[in-house]
Amino acid sequence: IDYQSDRLLPIPKEDVYTDYVTFDVGTEEKRIEVTLFAFARQEVEVYLAILQQAQLRPQTVTLSSAALTNALAFCHASLQAPCLLVVQDDGWVELDSIGGKRLVASQMAPLAQNVSKAELDELLAQTLMRSFPGVPTTEAPVFLDGASDALPLMVDASHDLQALTATHFALTPEETLPPAA
Repeated sequence: IDYQSDRLLPIPKEDVYTDYVTFDVGTEEKRIEVTLFAFARQEVEVYLAILQQAQLRPQTVTLSSAALTNALAFCHASLQAPCLLVVQDDGWVELDSIGGKRLVASQMAPLAQNVSKAELDELLAQTLMRSFPGVPTTEAPVFLDGASDALPLMVDASHDLQALTATHFALTPEETLPPAA
């Protein structure tokens, strides 16, 4: 994994923290699939310094996309088919490709001020095609992490991660889960 990360990551290994998760994908062939995560050291160390000043010692650091994938898998027990999770955040949109309750890929894209429905649909279709070749867009549900005025995307409560977590954890309408950091 260390050797492959040198080849796969677009920045020097010394500039990132890495982690990985393995999944069994073959029964007789005994094959595994590896998902590699990379965190920019410079960005992580800023947060670690703040936590240290507060006398807090984090045990792990994880990507928001991995945490959101875990939340979706936990709250949507029947989730098996490939799907996309769309998260709008401060001028960016995060597109998480999820298959079999695990994060397959995650990408960030700048969000235009007035993105059209057609532009967003094209971005979702391209993401789906890269992550799950051959899966028709009609067969991949799209989930949204809370409503957003900036995205021309509407989903019902069964595809809204905030609504799913509120229902699963029996939150009242006044209570909400904090946004992913």
